[in-house]
Amino acid sequence: MQRIGICGNFGFNQNIANGQIVKTKVIRDKLTAHFGNQHVYTIDSYLWKKRPLKILNECVRLAYKCDTIIILPAHKGIKVFAPLFNILCRIFNCKLQYSVIGGWLPEFLNNNRRLLKSVKNMDTVYVETKTMQSKLVNLGLDNVVYMPNFKDIKLVSYNDLPIKYEEPYKLCTFSRVIKEKGIIDAISAVNEVNKKLGRKAFVLDIYGTVDNKFENELQIALEKSNDNAKYMGLVEFDKSTEVLKKYFALLFPTYYEGEGFPGTIIDAYSSGLPVIASDWRYNKEIIKNDVTGFIYKLDPANKSKGLEEILMYIYSNPDSIITMKRTCIDEAKNYASSVVMQQMIKRINKEY
Repeated sequence: MQRIGICGNFGFNQNIANGQIVKTKVIRDKLTAHFGNQHVYTIDSYLWKKRPLKILNECVRLAYKCDTIIILPAHKGIKVFAPLFNILCRIFNCKLQYSVIGGWLPEFLNNNRRLLKSVKNMDTVYVETKTMQSKLVNLGLDNVVYMPNFKDIKLVSYNDLPIKYEEPYKLCTFSRVIKEKGIIDAISAVNEVNKKLGRKAFVLDIYGTVDNKFENELQIALEKSNDNAKYMGLVEFDKSTEVLKKYFALLFPTYYEGEGFPGTIIDAYSSGLPVIASDWRYNKEIIKNDVTGFIYKLDPANKSKGLEEILMYIYSNPDSIITMKRTCIDEAKNYASSVVMQQMIKRINKEY
C-alpha cells in the first residue's frame, strides 16, 4: 500500500475556513478514506515561518517515510517547500506532487524563473483550470494536470428549491469579505438598481470572514445602504447549501488577483444558485454564460456598472435565473470530491 505525505495549511486547529485550508483538509480526508489512516501522514504548514527548524525536521521525516509527497503551498511557501521537497524526494526516492490552490502560479513562475526548475522537476502539478494548464505548458512544463476545484458538500435536491420567488429578490455573496472580492461594488449595484426602480427590488446578504483592514469601509457602506445590504456572519462548512438554497442568485464581482477556481462557485451550484460574476481571471471558464449564470465586463472606471445592468435584466426576466437553478445543481456534480479526487488517487497508484 502506498504511503502518502501531505504538507499543507491545515489551520493548526484554529477556527479558520478559507479556501486553502478547506481544500487541504478535503484532500487529506479523501486520501485517508482510500488508503487508510495508517498510510497518510501530514505536516501542518500554518505559520511555518515561526517554527522553521521544527518544520524542516518534519519534512525530512515525511520524505523518509512516504512513497508520494503532496504539497499545497501558497505564494511565500512555494519558495521554500518546492526546492526543499525536490531535494528530499531525490534523496529518499519518493514522488512529489503539487496541488495548486488559486490561479496565481503561471504569473508567479514567469516572474520567479529560478523556481521554474523546481516545479518542472515535480512528478505532477495539479491546476484548477484548463487556462492555467495552458499557461504553464507555455512556460515549458510538461507535468501539468487539470484537476478542478472540488468540495465535499451535499447537493440540494430539485425538490428543495423554492417554487416561487418574490420581491425583494434575495442575493448574496459568499467569500472572504475583502474589497478585491467586489463587496463594495455588490452593495453599490443593489443600491443603484433599487434607486432606479424606486423600490426595494433586491436585498443583499454578505457572508464570510471580514478582513480587519476592510471592516470600517464595509461598515460605512452598509450604513449607507438603507438596509439594502446586511452582513450575516459566517456559515459552517457543512451548512452552506442549507443557507444558500433560499437565495435567488449569488453575486461574485471579484477583481482579486489570485483568483483561480473559487470554491464559492461550487457552493452556489450545489445550492442551485446561478452566479453573476465579473469577467475576471478564469470566471468565464467556470461559469457558463446564460446557462449557470451571467458574466459581465468589468469596467475599471465603474466596477459596479456591468453588475447593475445584469440586475436590471434579471429583474425584468426573473425566469432567466429560475430556469438555471436545476442546471447549476447538475453542474455541481462535476466538482464533487469523490469524482475529482480520483485523478490524484490514480496518479498516486500509477494507474494513468
